[in-house]
Amino acid sequence: MVVLWYGIVPLAGAVIQRGKWRKFRRRFDELRHMPVLNYSAYRQIDGQGGDSAAEGKVCRFTGGFESITDGKTLWIQGDDLTVPVFLGDDQTWLLPTQEGKDQPESFDPGEEAPERVRWDRVSSLTEGARVFAGGPLMFRDGRWSFVSTK
Repeated sequence: MVVLWYGIVPLAGAVIQRGKWRKFRRRFDELRHMPVLNYSAYRQIDGQGGDSAAEGKVCRFTGGFESITDGKTLWIQGDDLTVPVFLGDDQTWLLPTQEGKDQPESFDPGEEAPERVRWDRVSSLTEGARVFAGGPLMFRDGRWSFVSTK
């Protein structure tokens, strides 16, 4: 019984955690190679309207934290565009700071790991904090915004 609690259970937990870490890194690397959402790309998508083939288009965007509205929408300000990111009750990842880099690099397991937190548990963000958003765009409330997926 002691072997179960002090050997097998911690080992199983480590294997599960490593699998989650690998899945996160794989998805993060996929998003880093998606097209950048800039003003020109946004205008092209916006010109197609809300019921277009652009619904669900996967992009990435890097900018500074601007504000939070309705407690669930994060606004990110880039060089030429400000975009909303609807987070709802989804998970958020706080990444280690990488000074002087506009787009985060791929993570190695040896580096400081990102911290997974529920969005409603994030107490505060400082204005201008670097934010990387990647994922599908959906037409919500009359504008295109990033949305979370499972």
